[in-house]
Amino acid sequence: MTSGLSSLAAEISAGCPEKPEVPRAANISAGCPEKPEALLAVNISAGCPEKPEVLVAVNISVDYREKPGVLLAANISAGCPEKPEVPLAANISAGCPEKPEVLLAVNISVDYPEKPGVLEGVVFTVGVGEMMGLIGPSGSGKSTIALAVLRLAELRGATVRGAIRFCGRDLMDCSQKELRHVRGREIGLVLQSPMSALNPALRIETQLREAWRAHRPEPWAFAKGQVAELLVGMGLPGGSDFLRSYPRQLSVGQAQRVVIAMAVMHHPKLLVADEATSALDPVSHGEILDLFRKLNAELGMSILYVSHDLASVARLCHTVGVLEGGCLVECGPADRLLRVTEPPSYRLAGGTGRPFSRA
Repeated sequence: MTSGLSSLAAEISAGCPEKPEVPRAANISAGCPEKPEALLAVNISAGCPEKPEVLVAVNISVDYREKPGVLLAANISAGCPEKPEVPLAANISAGCPEKPEVLLAVNISVDYPEKPGVLEGVVFTVGVGEMMGLIGPSGSGKSTIALAVLRLAELRGATVRGAIRFCGRDLMDCSQKELRHVRGREIGLVLQSPMSALNPALRIETQLREAWRAHRPEPWAFAKGQVAELLVGMGLPGGSDFLRSYPRQLSVGQAQRVVIAMAVMHHPKLLVADEATSALDPVSHGEILDLFRKLNAELGMSILYVSHDLASVARLCHTVGVLEGGCLVECGPADRLLRVTEPPSYRLAGGTGRPFSRA
């Protein structure tokens, strides 16, 4: 991305010779994405006097400052100044598929009764169809974010302050009845231990049936065939013998697939996966990552993937947020943050080279 920014700066400087004294290149390369708060639009507007009536500043600062990985270069170079008849603002908005429509916008702080400041001013967004990873050392607050997004952290005694905007509404203002509609239907949750998530006394079919009935009025007889197809898509048997099994009769990998099937049964817009692969063997680990990628590609499902495993985050996610001490210290494109010579795990571990421990 840094090289892309350099070429962007060069193109604009070369393409706007009318005002060569304006230091456009320095400001753009410094402000995007390393410093998204910089007023990039001011420099672009100053460097493109051919169409001063276009409010480039509003679009870039409002629509793009929270997603520094957006490839603005192509749109800016195409629209300025060679094509002054093209409205720049519309061109940038329409021409940047890397900047998806925001599905989830989080701005929260979390305290526990005996542990204040578990999260301090954590701000990030997840776009429609985006897979975002959250990484950080043990105790950094990753799992707290996963629970807070569904307003479940409060059930553990936490105090959550701020806003959690999902599909345009603030979940902090929702009643428990409204939240029960959101959980499972609009936001799915997959936790670390599938054997803890499943009831050991109930058959798999019973648990799938209860998950269906929680949000759908149609009878189980109507849904059973669809759920069987879903299980097959998860790499599981869909026959009656498997449905009559108890969780103890499944491998850990099979149990996690059942949990994921329950989480995505109603095609939620967002799937929150909290250390969903950490208890699995390497083969099952890779298969679950492939399954998440399939859900994203085929259903357009956004995924908030919480993990201590940098390799899985790099393999799966579009963007990454790095947590340390309850603060989001870095956020940006996965290929930029995880491609550096000294990855975040090494820096946060004090340069020892140790990977993140499990949260």
